[in-house]
Amino acid sequence: GMIGDGKFMKSFVMRVDGRLVVVKVYMKSSEEDIILKQAQIMLYRLFENISPTRFPSLMPYQMWIRSSSGNNNKKSMMTPIYLIRQYLSSNLYDRVLTRPFLLEIEKFWLLYQLMNCLCICHANNVVHGDVKPENVLVTQWNFVVLTDFAPYKPTFIPDDDPSDFQYFFDSSDRRSCYVAPERFKPSSAISKSDKNDKSISNGGNGPELQTGMDVFSLGCIMAEVYLDCKSPLLDLPGMLQYLYSNGEINPAQKLDEYSSSAKSILMRVDRTTLREGVGHMTQKDPNNRFS
Repeated sequence: GMIGDGKFMKSFVMRVDGRLVVVKVYMKSSEEDIILKQAQIMLYRLFENISPTRFPSLMPYQMWIRSSSGNNNKKSMMTPIYLIRQYLSSNLYDRVLTRPFLLEIEKFWLLYQLMNCLCICHANNVVHGDVKPENVLVTQWNFVVLTDFAPYKPTFIPDDDPSDFQYFFDSSDRRSCYVAPERFKPSSAISKSDKNDKSISNGGNGPELQTGMDVFSLGCIMAEVYLDCKSPLLDLPGMLQYLYSNGEINPAQKLDEYSSSAKSILMRVDRTTLREGVGHMTQKDPNNRFS
């Protein structure tokens, strides 16, 4: 059955050879044939770099299937593309909100594992690109598996048009924002092809994702999980407020340097070292973030 009704991809749970798998379906237009091969190579290399046989805590897409059941007419409008991975029933967001609720030490254990997952990725020249609680799977024994790597999503998104953010990064409709601030740019600063292209391989030819972008996302998750996922550290309006104030660039470099809901949420983290760590990881300059 369907478990995700995102604008970018639809997600289903299916049984293959007696095992449950997640199948993500993307509808490809005929105009994307030229760059489809690049996306396929990119996902293949990703699987090679962080194969689950080497790193059990990482789960890239395990198959890439181009449907052959579509219309053979080259002018056919849309063709389904399937991405497949193993199914795990709980993600980090669900686990935090499910009884028995996590103890503080269990939260730290999950966050430690997530940090280790990103360390492995970055050591193998892999940037996740869309780290958020829904993409962090949790087993019944509280082991973390990082999945749904997104090198095919655009590196930059317009800060003056929320539709791209909602299309690519808000599949759960929670309005939470884990996207690093340097990825938001005015539409005029993003090439026309990148801005208008909502294809699966849009990110393949653009500027590379940077490890600091994942670090920012991790910082947001750390605060949210510690506070029991009652509210995200940032939503899209909060991110835009972080970037701009009264139409001008916000001079604040950290979330606690200006009055905002994000600062109020951050101040609720009563562990000083954790609060300072999150503040450091979520500062605007990616070169100054912990790595």
